[in-house]
Amino acid sequence: TIPGYCAAWVSMSLRDAGKVAATTRDILLHLENENYIRMATNSLLSLKVVGGGEIVYRPSTPDSLRGLTLDCLIQDEQAFCKNAREIYSAASPALSTTRVKLIDISTPNSQVDTFYEFLKKSSPEEPQIIAQKIMNKELEPYQVYVDDNTKWCSVYLSWMANPNCVQINEDNEEGFVGYMQRVLGLDSDTASREFNLSFDNSADTFFTVDQINRLTSTKTTSINPESLQFFGLDCSAHKGGDYTVMMAVSQEYNPETNENIFIIHDCYRSNSGTIENAIYDINQKIEEYGDSAFSLTIETNSMGIAFHEELQRISNCSMIEG
Repeated sequence: TIPGYCAAWVSMSLRDAGKVAATTRDILLHLENENYIRMATNSLLSLKVVGGGEIVYRPSTPDSLRGLTLDCLIQDEQAFCKNAREIYSAASPALSTTRVKLIDISTPNSQVDTFYEFLKKSSPEEPQIIAQKIMNKELEPYQVYVDDNTKWCSVYLSWMANPNCVQINEDNEEGFVGYMQRVLGLDSDTASREFNLSFDNSADTFFTVDQINRLTSTKTTSINPESLQFFGLDCSAHKGGDYTVMMAVSQEYNPETNENIFIIHDCYRSNSGTIENAIYDINQKIEEYGDSAFSLTIETNSMGIAFHEELQRISNCSMIEG
């Protein structure tokens, strides 16, 4: 009801934003019927009150807020928005004023996205550690942290703060998370993110936990010479929580399940020391496998190019793919 006030709700898609707009519109139309307000617009793109403010609903595209002067920006499921950084940058001139509010709402995703970065601004320790303490009942299920200097605020909310969810947990042998996973048909990764405050270690998860558990065998040093053998290398600059990881894997056919299985033989993981040391360690690990028919596949990013060129020069690996 504040004249000239403008808030923007940004969702992953216009359809998602429209669902929120429809719910908000129902509430405002009820208030209009009770003669509390009078609507000037009631479309799913803009809800405006006569003599008051406006809420606009937009998809998460970089230019979605162009031309708007905002008093409040709300980003829904921000951790899954690939344009979150661009949207924040576009709104930054307005957000630099003390009267403008930024509200990010999301289930957890990764430890390297913008949402995690914003959580860290006011959290006393790594958000993933706080989340683990909440789920281990070392902290209360509802936590609020405020940085008095920057005015950033972070809120952590677990299902354990909801009495109805606690009751479901007590009534079902599989627990609340297992119950929701079954009812909603979710895989383990999604259920963990949605209900267990779980942040993935990397920005992208290409295989779910269920897929990996089904298709991988336990770690073993025995190698079938007829199997497909390869090293998978994920490179990093050894900054922050990002790791360089290399796994030795072989692929074999399992006649019992009529599927290919992947057997993990070894894993190198490090984010300490220099990149040169990491390349040296990786080459040493490759040489341990001697004449085995392992090929090396490297993630194709800027760091991967550096690792690729150096390993191609010093390694005896049969084939290196960039």
